[in-house]
Amino acid sequence: MDYDDYRDTGSGVKYPFLIHMDPATPRLELVTQSTIHVQQVQDNVPIDDTKFVKPVSKEPPPAPTTAAPRAGGKKKS
Repeated sequence: MDYDDYRDTGSGVKYPFLIHMDPATPRLELVTQSTIHVQQVQDNVPIDDTKFVKPVSKEPPPAPTTAAPRAGGKKKS
């Protein structure tokens, strides 16, 4: 990975606005490179507390019904 175009974010933090990824190992995908161009970085942005609330669990699936005995099983003597 290559990081370039470092800019001040306004609070004294430098952030790379250009990130280029080029894996060293061959891959099966057609495109093996990607580039990220960052447009904006905001420091200390307030985040709503609801983003951190644990999601409600889904209702568990119904229990499986017991299957009838198979034909041709062993007979009791």
